[in-house]
Amino acid sequence: MQGQRKQSRRGSAGIIKSAKKNRRAGECKNIHVESLEQAQSLNFISSPTTRINGRDAAIEVKENYCSSCGTLSGNETYCRVWNFQGEEYSTIPKSLVVEAILKEIYGAGRDAKETKPEQIARSLENLKRFFDGRENRHKVTAEPITTATEKTVNAAQTVQTTNAASSAGCGCS
Repeated sequence: MQGQRKQSRRGSAGIIKSAKKNRRAGECKNIHVESLEQAQSLNFISSPTTRINGRDAAIEVKENYCSSCGTLSGNETYCRVWNFQGEEYSTIPKSLVVEAILKEIYGAGRDAKETKPEQIARSLENLKRFFDGRENRHKVTAEPITTATEKTVNAAQTVQTTNAASSAGCGCS
């Protein structure tokens, strides 16, 4: 699974380089999200998140139970999954990123569908559980705190991937 994530990240970097060659500005940025407050200030809904020009690359936010992040936080935790072309993925598919970037570059637009308020509320409660649990666990065990990550790519756009980090199992590491 980890090799798949590295390959996906390298693939995204290749997309950005290609966009730069075609005179489209490109930038990739990772942001470590270290607290619920920071997550809220970034309008971070679910982990991981990938944004292009500030908009989520995927229209829908869906989460599944993540044992590795649950172990990290000591609480039941759910991480982002993506539905794309009839399949469910634990890491964002390269083709979804490519499609979203191309829609931004060439103005094909994106569906106007927004994340439902009840999903946002569930996701924010999940983030709160994760950060609270991680902080409590750190106090008890004195283990270093692993943080969340947000990745930004700019292909005349900005692609951000924000993760509430884990070491394995989901797309959060």
